Amino acid sequence: MSREFDIKEDGNHLTLSGPLTIEYGRQLWEALRTTIARGNQAFISLAEVEDVDVVGLQILYAARKEALGDDKELIWTAISAACGENAALAGMSGFLGFSEPADGQRSQ
Repeated sequence: MSREFDIKEDGNHLTLSGPLTIEYGRQLWEALRTTIARGNQAFISLAEVEDVDVVGLQILYAARKEALGDDKELIWTAISAACGENAALAGMSGFLGFSEPADGQRSQ
């Protein structure tokens, strides 16, 4: 059984857990934008993400694109296997700035 979507914020560090799916899209977008707005760097952990759909991936991409457009860095501190695999299946790994898959959880 999957956990509910959860957000932990600590300044410019954001930890996302549970599913990053369409029903949590607005919460996800607002949390990402708030974290990006706080400084020149935003550190995002996806280590505890259990599932991500195409909408979730698109929101992650939109946040990365917005950060880059504002000359800010969006840094993925960790990427769960679910995020990495689903991004690869959707052909979005490069757009998201994810590195090539490794075993299990990946850090960057």
